[in-house]
Amino acid sequence: MATERFIGILAKAAYGQAALLKRRTIQAKDVENCIRTHGLFEFLEGTLDGWPDMDNARRKGKTQSSAEQKENLPNSQEFPSSEIVAEGKDSSAVEEETSEIDASSSSDVLIAENESNL
Repeated sequence: MATERFIGILAKAAYGQAALLKRRTIQAKDVENCIRTHGLFEFLEGTLDGWPDMDNARRKGKTQSSAEQKENLPNSQEFPSSEIVAEGKDSSAVEEETSEIDASSSSDVLIAENESNL
């Protein structure tokens, strides 16, 4: 319970940092900024040191040659694009699930703090 509450507080603080920069997605730099600026998280100083830099990883992925990329692509004859198959579900069931997901926005996602009722 305490761990869930702590992660919720850290996530809220990181989301606040992302919102200040007009983003809806939390990035590692938001968590790092929270650790540096909030006293509550000061014991986490240095915990993200040594994590791979996401920008460098993206750049390395872009340097992959086009020949290598073509080798990694599946053959279009093996996977017809007009057919949807998902764990034995027909396409209407998949479309219903997708519409439910699309209907909810990230702004509707809240971190519940039910622990205060205990």
